[in-house]
Amino acid sequence: METILFFTIFLILSCPTVISTTTTTAVKPGRLAVELIHRNSPLSPFYNPSTTVYDRAGWALQSSIKRHAILSAKQRNASTEAIRGEISPDSDGGEFLAKLSIGTPGVEAYYILDTGSDLLWTQCQPCIECFKQPGPIYDPFKSTTYESITCGSEYCFELPENSRGCDGFSRCTYAYIYADGSSSLGVLGYESITFGAVDKNVSTITVTDVAFGCGNQNNNSIPGGDAGILGLSVSNLSLISQVSHIYKKRFSYCFSNISDTNSKGHLVLGDGALIDGNTTPLTIGRDDGLYYLTLEDISVSDTRLGIEPGTFDLKPNGTGGLVIDTGTQYTHLAMDGYIKLKNALIEELSVYEVTEAPDPEELERMCFDGVVDSDLGGFPTVTFHFKGGADVVLDLWGIFVQANEDVFCMAFLSVNVDSLSIFGNLAQQFHNVGYDLENKVISFKMIDCSTI
Repeated sequence: METILFFTIFLILSCPTVISTTTTTAVKPGRLAVELIHRNSPLSPFYNPSTTVYDRAGWALQSSIKRHAILSAKQRNASTEAIRGEISPDSDGGEFLAKLSIGTPGVEAYYILDTGSDLLWTQCQPCIECFKQPGPIYDPFKSTTYESITCGSEYCFELPENSRGCDGFSRCTYAYIYADGSSSLGVLGYESITFGAVDKNVSTITVTDVAFGCGNQNNNSIPGGDAGILGLSVSNLSLISQVSHIYKKRFSYCFSNISDTNSKGHLVLGDGALIDGNTTPLTIGRDDGLYYLTLEDISVSDTRLGIEPGTFDLKPNGTGGLVIDTGTQYTHLAMDGYIKLKNALIEELSVYEVTEAPDPEELERMCFDGVVDSDLGGFPTVTFHFKGGADVVLDLWGIFVQANEDVFCMAFLSVNVDSLSIFGNLAQQFHNVGYDLENKVISFKMIDCSTI
C-alpha cells in the first residue's frame, strides 16, 4: 500500500508579531500582500524560453490530472494519513508563485501557492540532499532569528505519529515520503517571514516567530526551481492561523490571464483581503482541510442545464463534493454534470465553422479544429451557479484551451460520479476570490487584478 504524507506548518508558543518597514509612518501594520507570477512567466525560475504555449498547454493538462489524483487520495485517506498538495517543482504550468523572504538577513525564493496544503516549507542548509533551485538555499545557522522547535513542544506532537521524530539535539524532526517518489526530511523551527510590498506606504512586512518546516534532505521526482510551498489551507498549523491574532482569518487572490505568462496577480492575507461580490457558503473538510463549495447548476448563455440537485455534493461517506483549488488548471466535473455541459457546448459550437477533432494528447477531451480567439467570436459565456447566489461567469479562455495551432479543447474534464470535482484556476481567472474563514464564505468578483 503506497504511503502519501502531508507537509505541515506548526503553531508557535508565543504569538507571531509584525514588523513594518515603511516609507512613511504607519499607524497599523500594512497588508500582508505579495505579487503572484505564473510559474511559466519569464520572471519565474521555471521559465524555459524554448517552450511554446502548446507545450505549456500539454503540461497543464497532465498536471491537472495528476493534481486530481493527489487531492482525491487526500480525501480518501484524510482520517488516517497526511498527504501533500502538489509540490513537484516541474514545468506543469498551472501553479502560481509567490516570492517570500525567510530569515534575517532574508533569503528570497519562490513558493508555490497551494490551497490544498497548510505548509510553509523551504529547503535548508546543510543540504544532505536538495533539489535544484535558483539562488541560495536558506541556512538557519546564518539567520539571527531562527529557533528550533524541541521534541517536547506541543506543536511537535501535531505531526502524524509515523512521521514525527527527535534528533540528538532534542529537535523535533519530520520525515515525509510521497507517492510519486518525492520526499522531505528535516526539522521544525521558528523564523521571520518577510512579504514584499504592494502598498505604496509600506515597503515590507515581516512576521516574526513563524513556525515552518526546514528540509535538509529533499528529493523530487522531477527537479525544478521553487524552494517549497506556501500553504493556504485552514488548518490551525497554517500561516493564516498563526497570524490570526493580528489579522483577520481571511485571504484573497486574483489571477490575471493565465494564458499570458507575463500577467501577474496578487495574494493578500488578513485584514486587507478583498471579500467583495456575491458570496457562497464554504465548507471546510473536517479531515482533509479542503475548501468545499456547493455547485447547484451551470448555464450556457442564459439557459440552465438542469443538473440533478446533489450531483456535486459531498457524500455522507466522505466521497464526491466539489473543491476550489489554486493548483489545478482544468475544472473536473462529476460525470452527470460534465455530460450536460459538454452536450450544451457542442450544440453552441454547431453554428460555428469548427469540426470535432481527436485530442492531441490522446485523452478523452472534447476537441475541435479551429483557433479560439479567431473562430469563436461571440461565443456565449458559461456560468457556474453556487449556493447563495454567487455566480462565476467564464469567458472563452475559461471554457476552452488552445491545444495546438489548429485544435482547441474544452477546459473541463469528467470524473466518476462519486469522485472529487474541482473548480480549477482557469475558471477563476479574472476574478478576485476572497476566503473569509471566520464567517465560512467565499466571494467572487470579476475585476482587473492590477487594481487590487
